[in-house]
Order: sequence, then structure tokens, then C-alpha cells
Amino acid sequence: MREGRIVLEPRRYFLRGDANENESVELADVIALLNYLFLSGKEPGCLDVADGNDDGSVDLGDGIFILFALFEGLTIPEPSPACGRDRTADLLGCAASTCEEA
Repeated sequence: MREGRIVLEPRRYFLRGDANENESVELADVIALLNYLFLSGKEPGCLDVADGNDDGSVDLGDGIFILFALFEGLTIPEPSPACGRDRTADLLGCAASTCEEA
């Protein structure tokens, strides 16, 4: 009898909050996220980038969280402020890395 194996997808490199995937977190990322959520805009190639508050889902709360990080000094969860791998287990993933390892 063969035992089953669990194959995990390799964790990709990304910058949390970088919804437009240009390797920086700025107001344009909030606009890209809201465009995706409410206006059928382009889906990020890595949904984890759009999960600004790292709660495992992509929703309006992420846009609000990124705004507070930009203007009120909240800290965006890792990987941030540099590219890295997600250490949080959730169902979001990345089809490809959006940046290089820091």
C-alpha cells in the first residue's frame, strides 16, 4: 500500500499591500484594490498582495487598512516593508512571485 503525499505549493515572494504589483505600497495600490473589488478591475496575479491586513481574505477592510498604514502609520504585516514570503497560512496564494527576495 502506498502512502499519500502532501505537496505544498512553494511560497512566492511578494510585498503585502502592493495591489498593483509595482514593488511599492502607495495610494495607487488602494485604487487598484478598490477597482478590482468593485469595478471588475484586474485581479492581482498574487491575491496575497491585496490582503493588506493579512486576515486571509481580500475585501474593503484591506483598502482601509492600507490607507491607515500610509497616512496614520499602521504597520502592514509581513512581508513588508520589503519583499518576502508569507509566513501566515491562509487560502490566498500567488500564481507567481511579484518581486525579488529582499
